[in-house]
Amino acid sequence: IRERKTPTGTYRILEKHATKDMRSRPGASDWYEVEDVPWTMVFRPRYALHGAYWHWGFGRPASHGCVNLAPNDARALFDLTSPAIPAGWKVIWADPGEGTVVRIRETDDEE
Repeated sequence: IRERKTPTGTYRILEKHATKDMRSRPGASDWYEVEDVPWTMVFRPRYALHGAYWHWGFGRPASHGCVNLAPNDARALFDLTSPAIPAGWKVIWADPGEGTVVRIRETDDEE
């Protein structure tokens, strides 16, 4: 996998998807396509926290900029964050300023 740096900073969850198809931008040199990515929480356009069923290398860079989580961990986080997704729904978007705040940092050493 060709890596793209994950943006650090403080964000709000903008949208949540029970599953989401993800693919690279058209014409990208590092093309990818993954269907049914579970428990996706978008915090910035084209960047999300989500379950990753296709690898077990958590804690090492292995993405196109998203934060990969073990599927069970992604599900737990999905259930704890807002906007809450109503029973039977597959996707929800947060109202402006309403999604759970997440802080994306590079290492545990950051202040």
